[in-house]
Amino acid sequence: MTCSLRGILLHFNNRISEVAAACVMLGIGVQIIAAPVPTDYHALDMLLIYVSGDLVAACFVVGGSIRMAALIANGHWPKYGPWIRAIGALAGALLWSQMFLSLIVLPAEKLTSLNAPFCLVFTCVELLSVYRALAMRDHYGRGV
Repeated sequence: MTCSLRGILLHFNNRISEVAAACVMLGIGVQIIAAPVPTDYHALDMLLIYVSGDLVAACFVVGGSIRMAALIANGHWPKYGPWIRAIGALAGALLWSQMFLSLIVLPAEKLTSLNAPFCLVFTCVELLSVYRALAMRDHYGRGV
């Protein structure tokens, strides 16, 4: 199989939003690893109350990687693939919602980004992805 844009689009078909979310999760994890002080990212404030920056970075990298693996293998893991996709999307929704909440509770003088709407949209898209993965699990990931 050749790796072309058409081939990629055909493989991921209607799961492009999940691919985008997984790529963003991976990117955020790498950015946190590369940053000397992850507390500079106010979107992570609520997460950093409970866990360390290293664990947050690991969750993003591992979560994004597992989601990408499940999306690439979609259809080849008919029993487990949809469940992995659904669990990954649910974990993503939890992360994005915490990031959204971290941003909307900030005082105006500390709010230095426009990321709150992105986090809210990603939360909603992830919840829809959970539904799609579970609703179509009998179609081996090729449905909705």
